[in-house]
Amino acid sequence: MTVHMAAAEAAQRLKDQTDRMLALPETTLATQWAAAWETLEAAFADAIRAAQDPTTGAAPGWRILQANRTHEALAHAREKLEELLAEYTGVTADITIPDAINSALDAHARMVKTQLPLTYALSHTLNTITPEEIDWMVQRTTQRITTHTLRLPEEIDTKLKHALIRGTATGANPEETARQLLKQVGDTFKGGLPRATMIARTETHDAQRHATQQWESRNTDILEGWVWVAALDKRTCPACIAMHGTTHPTTEPGPNDHHRGRCTRVPKTKPWAQLGINQTDTAPKIQTGEQWYRSLTPQAQADILGAQRAHLINTGQIPFTALAQRTTNPGWRDTITQRPLSDLKQKAKNA
Repeated sequence: MTVHMAAAEAAQRLKDQTDRMLALPETTLATQWAAAWETLEAAFADAIRAAQDPTTGAAPGWRILQANRTHEALAHAREKLEELLAEYTGVTADITIPDAINSALDAHARMVKTQLPLTYALSHTLNTITPEEIDWMVQRTTQRITTHTLRLPEEIDTKLKHALIRGTATGANPEETARQLLKQVGDTFKGGLPRATMIARTETHDAQRHATQQWESRNTDILEGWVWVAALDKRTCPACIAMHGTTHPTTEPGPNDHHRGRCTRVPKTKPWAQLGINQTDTAPKIQTGEQWYRSLTPQAQADILGAQRAHLINTGQIPFTALAQRTTNPGWRDTITQRPLSDLKQKAKNA
């Protein structure tokens, strides 16, 4: 049996609240990142034009990289990135992460109480996490974000050099040649922004999950485990749909979804009879991912899973659970990801 619908709705409200917390520093960083490129663009443009052949417009990569102007532009870019990321990490550590953890703990207490009769919920005292433990979680998450973001300036610096070294062999119009190469450099610089926000967003969500797992471990007298709840819509990946509604022990971390995942951890109370409640639990429960999938039209099923995956599922060649697999990521945690179509076909063939 899955979890109460009211608890899943509370989890969605927590997710929306967390998204708002993360959005403000992300928006600020995006504005600053764009402003930084406006400052850097002229320096890179000068370096490219100085390396161009005045007749053909060609700009050999080796010539661009050897220019002092290029070295200065790259150094300025790296300094600016380090400055922006330090400020962004500081705001995330001082404000976003503590607020996100405390909001998750408050929300989980509400999720538990929505699954119980009012009189029982009011009389039962839930155990909590100490402020010192929360401080440690904040420090741990900040360290992880800092470690990952400190690598970004160097990574982007390397990618900028790769973009420049490609250069242009010919160019009938020198101005157009310079403009195209400058656009490549600009796109490379701007491409670091999603990476930075993804790191902070993923680690913040993981901090919430770690905190609530610790909270659950203090309340096993009333909790049976936790339920994986996905945001079910046309954007949901097959793996998350397969995991939606599955129950896991409180000792298991998660939900370990992919980067920028939209899944949440919902505590599940023990059956009322085990808690000594002499009533029948008639509250509506959420569907499993497979039940939700089966309720869709054939076209909607194909749109979400892809026509071939949907065919394998709908013809019974593979179980619905086969859509998800555990992936090991060195230097990070394991994740639940979508199983490749080729593997699913092999499973169907071996069945």
